[in-house]
Order: sequence, then structure tokens, then C-alpha cells
Amino acid sequence: MSTQTRKTGIVASASHESIAGTDQRQWVLLRKTLGAWVKPYLEKNSLVVAALNLISAHDGSPVTYDHVAFRTFGVDGCGIDSIADFFMDFGYRKREQLFFPGKKLRAFWYSPPEQFLDVAGNGVDGPLPRIFVSEILVEELSVRAQVHIP
Repeated sequence: MSTQTRKTGIVASASHESIAGTDQRQWVLLRKTLGAWVKPYLEKNSLVVAALNLISAHDGSPVTYDHVAFRTFGVDGCGIDSIADFFMDFGYRKREQLFFPGKKLRAFWYSPPEQFLDVAGNGVDGPLPRIFVSEILVEELSVRAQVHIP
């Protein structure tokens, strides 16, 4: 599998060959990476943590993530592919393209490998979430805004 390093520091396969079904260590890496991305969000959003705890206490079952969203800039090396390539290497499949003209956004969502949809567990250790990646359409912003985006 050939690799290339993105500006984000994520190493991804250039060919999107899925590692689905390979060594268990690959899935540990994916879950640890998701956890590392989710942790700062939860640390900064105590209301979300309170809501998750309330739901879990009321329901008694594990709380799982339906999706995780990433926001990017539509410029070379910082757009949708800068995040999506990582997930596609783990067997995620690109699905619909979505447009939000009023917000000047374009997005795709990605579905996880089917064998990880019925996994027991909580949070990032449960069923793998869908991934939603959007990018701001920089060329549609005002010139004043564009000068602040590399």
C-alpha cells in the first residue's frame, strides 16, 4: 500500500485500498484516532457530556455516535479529501454529495464498513459512526474573507 502525508499530518493510502478485514491493530488505530478527535470536543462542551450521561442513565444502554462531522476549507490540501482519505482507507464508502448554498458549503458523507455497524460498546468503541465532511467554498466568499484563508 503506497502512502502519502497530507498537510493535516494524517498518513493515508493514495489508492484507497481498504484495510477492512486486516489486522485488529488497524481497527484499534481507527478507534483511538476517533477518540482523540472526540475527546477535545467533549472537554469543551460540558453540556454535551451532561446530555450523554443523562441519556445513558435514563436508557441504561450504551450511547453510540450516529455521525462525526468535520469542517474543512476548500483549498489545496485542506479540503474534504484531507479528512476523507483517512476513513476511506479503513473501508468507509463515499456516499451522497450535499450542497448548502446559503452557507457556501459542499459536503460528502461516508458510511462505515458493514461489519462494524452491530458492534457492542459505548461512544467510539461502539458501532462505527458515519462521517460527514464539509468544506467551505472559499471561492464563493467575499474577497475580504478570502485573504484570511491560505
